[in-house]
Order: sequence, then C-alpha cells, then structure tokens
Amino acid sequence: MYHYIQDRLIAPDLVVDITAHWEKKVQAIYAFNSQFHTPDTKNSDEPATYISSPDFIRFIEARAMEFGHSIGVTYGEGFTKERNLGVRNLFDLI
Repeated sequence: MYHYIQDRLIAPDLVVDITAHWEKKVQAIYAFNSQFHTPDTKNSDEPATYISSPDFIRFIEARAMEFGHSIGVTYGEGFTKERNLGVRNLFDLI
C-alpha cells in the first residue's frame, strides 16, 4: 500500500511522473472550489480553512515540482510505502 504525500515535507519512497497530467490535477482540485481557494471565490462567506488558503495550492505545486525535479521531470507525485517491496527476481520490477 502506498500513501499519497500532499504538501507536507515527507521523503517519498516512490515518485511518479505526472507532468502530462498536471493540468488535469489542477482542474480536479478547482472542481471542488467550495473547499479550495480559487480566484473567483476569494471573497466567499465560507470559513477559512488550511486548504482554502491560496498558499495551499502553491505548496501543492511546489511539492510536485520538487518531486519531479528529483526524477528529472517537471512534476512528480510522491508516495510513501507502508512496508518494503519484496520481489523474488530483480527483473520482476520491470
């Protein structure tokens, strides 16, 4: 089982290249504009939360760029593992 790393400073065990899907990810986040900050909802009457801050989206992008940089791509998605991956043969990883 792998756990998604959101915006906190956690070293990933696995990084997946999401460069080709970055815009879709941002669109998916903004689809929930009642929960996340979007420019047209900044004057909302809803109470402020951690994820409704404009900084939250910037942290998400910064983390994706940092993880991407670690594997030589623009954007990466980091995951942590619950336990070690075991294989009988190294070629099982390909």
